[in-house]
Amino acid sequence: MFFFVRWKSVLACLNHLSLVIL
Repeated sequence: MFFFVRWKSVLACLNHLSLVIL
């Protein structure tokens, strides 16, 4: 579960960065 939460947080961070770049 903790790994899944960490993965979700990483995806959220990447999504935020992609929005900033675009």
